[in-house]
Amino acid sequence: MIHAIEEDSIVADKVRVGDKLVAVDDEDVRAMTAARISKLISKKMNNPSRKFTIIRQERADLTSRSGR
Repeated sequence: MIHAIEEDSIVADKVRVGDKLVAVDDEDVRAMTAARISKLISKKMNNPSRKFTIIRQERADLTSRSGR
């Protein structure tokens, strides 16, 4: 799960706190620790592009309107 995003990150406008990172360049990372994922991403830092697969849980609107 994404806990923080640096403001100057190139993905700052694409990911949100709470998103779940499930793959990096089609490699499943769901069972990896945050440290291992970070190392994997760092290893690929010289690649011209990287693909991140994210699952976003949209928040349900919990308010109700009764018309009163």
